[in-house]
Amino acid sequence: MDKIMERLLEQEFLEIVSDFGSEESVREHKLHFSVLGSPLRHSRYLLIGDSWEITGEIETQVHMPLVSDILANPRNKAYRGYINFFNVMFNGNSLKTLELLNKAVFTNGNWIRTPHEGKEHAEELAIGRELSKTYLKAIINLVRPEVIICFGNSEFSATSSVFKALGETKNFWEIEDRHYEPTINNWSTYEFSIYQNSHHFKVFSFPNSSKFHIWNANIEDNEVFIHLKSMIEQNLVSAGF
Repeated sequence: MDKIMERLLEQEFLEIVSDFGSEESVREHKLHFSVLGSPLRHSRYLLIGDSWEITGEIETQVHMPLVSDILANPRNKAYRGYINFFNVMFNGNSLKTLELLNKAVFTNGNWIRTPHEGKEHAEELAIGRELSKTYLKAIINLVRPEVIICFGNSEFSATSSVFKALGETKNFWEIEDRHYEPTINNWSTYEFSIYQNSHHFKVFSFPNSSKFHIWNANIEDNEVFIHLKSMIEQNLVSAGF
């Protein structure tokens, strides 16, 4: 049944994005076309990251690394950050980490790649958010997650992309119904409760996963991290993902 549902979801999504790669604006601004890092399926967890290019040049990404690439390519900074983040959450239990990562759905919030998120790339990133929001909303609607975990919460980040896709007109850090807590070294974390179309879910926002080694100090004492950990542990104890 799960495989049948997965195929139906993929078919529905492909119908939504069938003309995506043919758009002139997509080709001109070099969006990468492999938008998912996992199979498209119902999941309790949707992980959304950023895709800054570290070579210093804007390049088309033709393959978004799959979660199955984590062990094959441990130098991938983003996925290594995911592993380290959840290993801390699960007190070093790597089996729980891999179980969660293998059940989650992965995508990027902004499908345009830039060398970094500096102001000189503001135009490309704004175009990327505008082009991506329809398809990101489609992913959210099809996956119907209970929890969205965003890694990246600056102006042009995964968190910004999620709220733009959800139709929010304010900047996410200006939303009144939020819980904000800085880390001990002043990186930002957020928690939001979202109600849309009879769908209730939580959005948790953390800094970029590739920089986890910088912002992870005392993360176990961070209230946003604690709330996310509590939700995940309750789900692990229940009937499964």
